[in-house]
Amino acid sequence: MDRWIGIDEFVAVASNGSFSGAATQLNTSVAQISRRVKMLEERLNIQLLTRTTRKLALTQEGEVFLSHAKHLQHGLDDATAAIRQR
Repeated sequence: MDRWIGIDEFVAVASNGSFSGAATQLNTSVAQISRRVKMLEERLNIQLLTRTTRKLALTQEGEVFLSHAKHLQHGLDDATAAIRQR
């Protein structure tokens, strides 16, 4: 399941516009969010975010991946709901 590590964190960072907002949303530390997003970028061999001390932005690849990552999250939610309804 290593393929899924970092996806929730990446989506949360993109949605919140910050690592600290993502950490609050996911009830974890900024360091954990940063590690997971870095692991995801390394696994994909793609930079998803550009980071400066004042600004965080999605790269073009990050924009594309975000759309697909959200679909993955919705698919997992739907699968979980279907199983629980049995």
